Amino acid sequence: MKHLTKTLTPIALAMAFSLPAVAAASSAASDAAKANGFSVKFVTGGGSSEARKHMQHMASEFDLLLEFDAPAMNRDYRNVEVKMSDDAGKIVLDAPAAGPLFSIQIPPGHYTVTADLGGKQQVRSVDVAAGSTKHLTFDWQS
Repeated sequence: MKHLTKTLTPIALAMAFSLPAVAAASSAASDAAKANGFSVKFVTGGGSSEARKHMQHMASEFDLLLEFDAPAMNRDYRNVEVKMSDDAGKIVLDAPAAGPLFSIQIPPGHYTVTADLGGKQQVRSVDVAAGSTKHLTFDWQS
């Protein structure tokens, strides 16, 4: 129970401080992870400077931080679809972004992350290790 409380605290804090700017994982968004036996938690947001600071402060509580930049598309991050799959190709996360930051807590392993904005996909591979936070940037300049 102590571990569960520690895991949920950042999500609860994010929701308490910036509900419109930070969105926590919903059960519908994490159905793919549950179906494949993964324990995945995420927080997305950071649209305002206050929410961005809060999410950056929380980043150390997560294993993976995704950052989106789309100046040519008016920085509409709500349309970024994030999908993650494991080495076997199983989808472990399928969720929309609610802002330029997307923090994920996921078991250690090798993953493929696909970020899709308006049909323009970017794909990154990442090795997630316990005790460290990886940072991936997705940039749609045109």
